[in-house]
Amino acid sequence: MNFRKDELVKGSIVLFLMVGIFNVVNYAFHFAMARMLDPGNYAILVVLTSVGAIFSVPSEAIQTISSKYSSKFVKNAGKLKDLIIRGMKKALKLSSLCYLLYIPVALFLSFFLDIKFILLMLTGLIVFGLFTSPILRGVLQGKKRFIGLGLSLNVESLMKVALGVLLVYLVKDVYGAVVAIVLSTVIGFLFTLALLKGLLKEKRENVDMKGIYAYGFTTFLLFLSIVLILSLDVILAKRFFSPEIAGQYAVASLLGKTLFFGTSGIGKAMFPIATGKQQHERRGILKKATILTIVICAGVLLAFAIAPELITRLMFGSKYLVASSIILYTGIAFSLLSLTNLVVLHKLSHGKVKNPYYLFIFVLLEILLLWMFSQSLLSYSIGLCIANLICLAGSLFLKSEK
Repeated sequence: MNFRKDELVKGSIVLFLMVGIFNVVNYAFHFAMARMLDPGNYAILVVLTSVGAIFSVPSEAIQTISSKYSSKFVKNAGKLKDLIIRGMKKALKLSSLCYLLYIPVALFLSFFLDIKFILLMLTGLIVFGLFTSPILRGVLQGKKRFIGLGLSLNVESLMKVALGVLLVYLVKDVYGAVVAIVLSTVIGFLFTLALLKGLLKEKRENVDMKGIYAYGFTTFLLFLSIVLILSLDVILAKRFFSPEIAGQYAVASLLGKTLFFGTSGIGKAMFPIATGKQQHERRGILKKATILTIVICAGVLLAFAIAPELITRLMFGSKYLVASSIILYTGIAFSLLSLTNLVVLHKLSHGKVKNPYYLFIFVLLEILLLWMFSQSLLSYSIGLCIANLICLAGSLFLKSEK
């Protein structure tokens, strides 16, 4: 294999670095918040960001759809402009509807998780950015403008850190962190729009959107299942454990998720490259992406095994050292989910996936296993590993069709 000429390797390296910086900055936000807030309030922030992650399901689905269709019209700026304009109109309508539907959910979560209703409603505002920004980022991804895509993500994350530190310092509460998240989402959208301003000046041409809604629905369901599996552990920990223990688990979960987020750039690079390829070519691309993911995850897991206390102390401080005893297990769990995500993206690159609701079985299984293994943090993290291993095995049986 000639790595210097391999499109997947080059794209993966660019996005790995860009998404890596994005994730490092996002974790810097959490490092700062963990030190500025007490464990109880930090646990609330992590739960709120997990709720935000569930909101991001349409974001991932929209970006994937936008990327797939943009890759078809990569040489036709007029059609790309039409794709953006029509997508934006739909996104604003859907995000408004989702926010209204979220209000009763927020009332329930406020009672169920003992979190102030206003904090949940403020968090819900990010839905508008999560429905619109992915359309623009999907175009960048489909055009294989991976550096621009990375810059878009990193401007947003840098603003979140800067505003988060400033506002939490001023108000001395989790409210400052939540407002920072909302404002950074707006800034990220405006920056991404600026990257595509040349495209928006082109003459608009109508796009044939045949099949996009069926494809979009299956994509949404698949990403929803993955994000639920990614997020529910922290949300349920807030219910099963005391605020202090939930705060410890939140740190262990975030450290474990570095493997999922750190390798996500590989999948983002793989998807537009694999789209439209023949089956044997797509298998080769998946194989290379899987090897890259395993190598990266193995390196991080080795570090977690050798120096868990040092890593936890350096990143979150000595008050979260209890979490160090389980970061290897959460790391294994989210490494398995990274591989599941690759399999799903590979299936989607070929076309619509049959029976997308199939993965929801594993969401329910995770809830059951986490409840059954909730006697301690160690058993809870082992239950998470088992759930994600079964989910990976199940994802291999997904079938796709053009």
